[in-house]
Amino acid sequence: MQWLQALQRYNFVIGYHPGKENSVADALSRRQDLSIKDKDPKPTTLFAPGKFIELNHIAADSEITVFLDAITMDQEILEQITRKLEINGEENLPHKEGRILVPEDDNIRKALLALYHDSPMAGHPGITRTYDLLGRMYTWKNMRTYVEDYVHGCTTCAKAKKKNTKAHGKLQPLPNPMRPWHWTESDLIGPLPRSKGKDAIYVVVDRFTKYAYFVPCNTTETA
Repeated sequence: MQWLQALQRYNFVIGYHPGKENSVADALSRRQDLSIKDKDPKPTTLFAPGKFIELNHIAADSEITVFLDAITMDQEILEQITRKLEINGEENLPHKEGRILVPEDDNIRKALLALYHDSPMAGHPGITRTYDLLGRMYTWKNMRTYVEDYVHGCTTCAKAKKKNTKAHGKLQPLPNPMRPWHWTESDLIGPLPRSKGKDAIYVVVDRFTKYAYFVPCNTTETA
């Protein structure tokens, strides 16, 4: 904007001059060390042949194979979507906010989660990371909930998940009573069908002899 206001004070015409007629501009804009000296330049090798490798020489467990498998699987999923929607060409797929709108097909959605969560390239990330990876290209209604259910049901993640709680303490067995009725246990059973005005049974058990008393009572009674 500053240059536009400055140039408005002048009356000028912008014209084109070939480079050979505008030697002053050529001298200022062209570097001599980059000028072509030979009329027929010789071909220059940018990458030596040893830098390349044939695809059939790639080991089955190499990192390159992991990426190639992921690309192939992603392409197969796109073909499944086009067949499901009966659309010719991926460029005609429905989009929402720049992402492909996945149809309501559980097999297609599980295949996408297997690619963006289970595959070696994804590496079983958490819910947020899986949702972000998948959401870069695909979307559907309630996708966040679908991702949460899928990750929670992943057995590999469940086995590898680190515990975030303290270890449980050792069992503390109760001491044995030394004589009858030294230690008792009680419980209230009810409510039961009412009989003679009572609807519960208060049970008292001796831990030493296992002898029990059954006392009719009501559920509304307190200590």
